[in-house]
Amino acid sequence: MKKLAKQVPAQLKSRKLWLSVIAAFVSFGNAMWDWGLTNEEVGTVVLPLLAYIGAEGIADTVERMK
Repeated sequence: MKKLAKQVPAQLKSRKLWLSVIAAFVSFGNAMWDWGLTNEEVGTVVLPLLAYIGAEGIADTVERMK
């Protein structure tokens, strides 16, 4: 339990976590509150964030395999 308690603050500092939260917020926010963004505009914001998250995930995997 103590190990998990020490990991949580470090995980909350993760760029991948916050970028995924932002991507979800933009996508769901536009759908729920009708911000007037088209699907293309939402994709313009969300897709680069998801690409970065994927690239960082691959880099993390390669780093752990060494």
